Amino acid sequence: MIYEWNAYKVFLNGKRAKRPSITFKHDDESTVSEYFESKIKRRLGKKFKSSEFTILRADLPQNSKEETELAEKKKANELRNRVIRKHFKNIHVKGKIRQSVNYGAGMILCKESDWKWEWAVLENATNRYIKGVSPGFEKFLEAEKWMEEQINEL
Repeated sequence: MIYEWNAYKVFLNGKRAKRPSITFKHDDESTVSEYFESKIKRRLGKKFKSSEFTILRADLPQNSKEETELAEKKKANELRNRVIRKHFKNIHVKGKIRQSVNYGAGMILCKESDWKWEWAVLENATNRYIKGVSPGFEKFLEAEKWMEEQINEL
């Protein structure tokens, strides 16, 4: 079967171009790299002849490794934020909340958490501790495990 292939230029920093530099057709998946090097790349100009390329089948997802990792991190952060919001709604914080300040969340180890790892609401600009939303943990990995359990409960 003949497939359409996308060749993406790989830059010196190791990142791949967002759009394919070249699109071509080839029938054998096992020999597509050799075909590209011998038939397609040699017809290119000097600039492209010395470049490295990544070749992907056009009918498959074209996401780069960086894009995939970024999407996974974004999804994980959104899930963590949902857990933090859920727990923060149940906490009454008297006098500490100012409406004009934006708030974020994160895991923190500080004096206010009795020097234990704790998921907490923080002031965005300063990361000032506002209120803990998890119990304190002796180890970082225990706090991570707690968050994973909370995400699974959502």
